[in-house]
Amino acid sequence: MFVDGWVRTRDLGHFDADGRLHLVGRTRDVVIVNAELHYIGPIERTLATSPDVAEAYVTAAPPTRRRARPPHAFIVPAPPAAPPTSGHYVTWSRTVWAPPASLPRSR
Repeated sequence: MFVDGWVRTRDLGHFDADGRLHLVGRTRDVVIVNAELHYIGPIERTLATSPDVAEAYVTAAPPTRRRARPPHAFIVPAPPAAPPTSGHYVTWSRTVWAPPASLPRSR
């Protein structure tokens, strides 16, 4: 998972002249959790429909003891609101997502 201090997420990107990382694609668009396929595009699109979200990016998180490489969302909150908690996004997503089993469980 970690190579030379980098987390290997299987995303494709490049650095610009100012040192900013630009993500341009993925080597895989699916995350496998407990032998189930979870396509990350629909998760990102669902999150992006929230009025509280400016941008959403989903990738596989490092493996845990309970689940192998669960989906993990990086969210840029929409201004000017204060950033909502991660629980806010999970709760909101459960109201619009089908099937609910495809969403991460709240902690």
